[in-house]
Amino acid sequence: MRMKRRGEWIRHAYQVDSLFPFVQGVLYDTIYHSTGHEHEVDGRRYIIQAMKVQAINGLQGVETLMKRDESAFIQLHEVFVEEDSLYQVYKKLEGQLLAYRLMEGKMDWRESVHVLRSIVQQLMVMRENGEMTVVHPQNTILPPGGRVQFLYGGSKEILVKEGDMSPATSRSDEAANVYAIGMIAYMMITGISPVENPFYIQSLRSRCPEVPEYLSFQVMSSLAVQPQPRPTLDQWGEVLHQMVRMLGMEKET
Repeated sequence: MRMKRRGEWIRHAYQVDSLFPFVQGVLYDTIYHSTGHEHEVDGRRYIIQAMKVQAINGLQGVETLMKRDESAFIQLHEVFVEEDSLYQVYKKLEGQLLAYRLMEGKMDWRESVHVLRSIVQQLMVMRENGEMTVVHPQNTILPPGGRVQFLYGGSKEILVKEGDMSPATSRSDEAANVYAIGMIAYMMITGISPVENPFYIQSLRSRCPEVPEYLSFQVMSSLAVQPQPRPTLDQWGEVLHQMVRMLGMEKET
């Protein structure tokens, strides 16, 4: 996939103003021109994700991505294929990318519990709905209120190649998601990435003694190099549910 440069066009309507590497493909910040090249600027801006067509399960039905769960994903304005790229045009983004929030420094561990519970709840709903996402700070939006949302994701039938949808692969994907949850938890609470040395990660409690021992254990277990010792998504959900109750944070998240 050839990346567009500043000033280039996408579908004769979106002019690239800037671009950013993304966990899946690239993100373009674009200026919309309602009548195409060299005409008056509409004034609206759209964030567009581009990814290789070869990364998805064929082109048939890509428009069904428009029907993805809007409580879990940022709403899409349109989806289309141009040349060798799948473009997903996002509607207005409300909130802050978790990646940007982490650049500001660590979070209070109680606030982190709230974010983690929201991520896990969303993943559990996606599992039931046959949807998927990539758990990564670049792909996670912290809204002004309510549950976190994701940019990239949607139906597995479209985004996951047919040969990668076996039960064994699903278990492997969940183990990868659990590792990502542990990584995000560690980064939110300590302000430090655990992947600097994945074979020796200083324990969460040694860095932040105020963190409850069982939360530290859950995070460190999730960061195990091998997937077998990692907890399941359901176990994460139970731990976070109990923590929210203990902290008196029980509310819709």
